[in-house]
Amino acid sequence: MPKLSRGDVGPGELSKWLRTNGPALLMLTFVFLLALFIRSYFAYETSADNDYIVSGGSDSYYWRRIIDYHAETGLNLFRDPLLNYPDNLINPRPPFFSMSVAVPAVLMEGLFESIDDSVGFFFVWSTAFWGALTVVPVYFLGKETFGRRVGMAAALFFAIMPAHVQRSVLSNADHDALILFLIVTIFYFLLKAIRVQEHKKWVENWKSRSSISAGLRSYFGSSRKAVLYALLAGIAYAALMMTWVGFAYVTVIILLYYIIQLFVNMFRYQDSMSVTVLLIAAMGIGTC
Repeated sequence: MPKLSRGDVGPGELSKWLRTNGPALLMLTFVFLLALFIRSYFAYETSADNDYIVSGGSDSYYWRRIIDYHAETGLNLFRDPLLNYPDNLINPRPPFFSMSVAVPAVLMEGLFESIDDSVGFFFVWSTAFWGALTVVPVYFLGKETFGRRVGMAAALFFAIMPAHVQRSVLSNADHDALILFLIVTIFYFLLKAIRVQEHKKWVENWKSRSSISAGLRSYFGSSRKAVLYALLAGIAYAALMMTWVGFAYVTVIILLYYIIQLFVNMFRYQDSMSVTVLLIAAMGIGTC
């Protein structure tokens, strides 16, 4: 869906944008609600009637312990005295997922009978929410690659995919659904950055400082949109690092793509500076 440019926000332009993109927006909203319904309707009553019981095994129960600690103390559980008892051990779970549950649970505590109910509600819903929300980057990734219809079909199939529903059903309170949402988001923003980037030889002579300086100024002056998308990918990558200890798998996939692209550009006699800068921007902001 194209965005309104600065200075174009007016009644006429907004109406035109809605006429063009309204059907896709409504369809994507329907797919999101369908995905949320499939992941929550058949599990919510059983979970809520039993003090928000979870079905994800030991992982879910340990996440609940971490989230309860956040809500009660406002701190991260760095060393857990119940791990390797009685010596304790460093908590191996990054804090992004648990904080994403604990913060709204504390803020919305007044809507529930107790902080336990608030934590339980947001905890069991977190998996279904992130699982359903993943249809959005799936749609945009498919749209950017093959067109709007393919993107919508991909989002619809993803919404009802049994393998993903199994890992993102409401009571399976784990961070897997958030992980996949971030991974797909990273890939979309990287693809978007590469697609909008003008690929040409920006620096004529890498042995000349003046040539390098002029080339870099020209690149960053005309590549702001591409760099912005790369930075957005970097933010999602940073969130993934703070969510999943296995983020290295995604790093390897990105680096493997980069190596393949270098070889392709070499045989096509194309300059690889633009791709290199975009990946450095994305990976750099993610590791800062």
